[in-house]
Amino acid sequence: MALTCKLANDLLRENSCGYVLQSVQTIYLANTADVTAFDIETGAVTLSGETKWYKIEPAKNTASFTDVLNVTDSGNKYRTHTLSFSVAGVYSTDLKDALDNLSLGSYLAIAVFASGEGVLLGTKNAGLEATVVTNTGAASASEASGISVEMSTDLTNSAFPIADVDAIVNPGA
Repeated sequence: MALTCKLANDLLRENSCGYVLQSVQTIYLANTADVTAFDIETGAVTLSGETKWYKIEPAKNTASFTDVLNVTDSGNKYRTHTLSFSVAGVYSTDLKDALDNLSLGSYLAIAVFASGEGVLLGTKNAGLEATVVTNTGAASASEASGISVEMSTDLTNSAFPIADVDAIVNPGA
């Protein structure tokens, strides 16, 4: 039986008119191992016990995400979610530990826009994993330094829009 996908809503200018502030200002990451429930239809996430979402404040103008449709030569389709960001600061033990954990872990991510809304990237079973993590030093203060991270995953759903980020990252608060 063939699956039929159909557009279910009008996409009108009057519904998307106005200022849009989709620059990524904040990122939240949750370890996929800490996710006890994930609703593939709504993007609702439940974390175990005392675990939490970890907040990342990326260096200015360094954070971005993509949600890309890929089509293979045989016509198969899937999506790739990618998140990129840099963190500047003193290279300390904490930053070294973060560098290792970001390099080796699997994460759900929420990219939060300047407007306060966000998108959920990845799923419990298809968490974002690092493809590149770089620790960079520079000769002058005007050059970029710190850690740069790119993580991605292949999956079958689009990124979930999140209107109330605080309700997900601070449930019951």
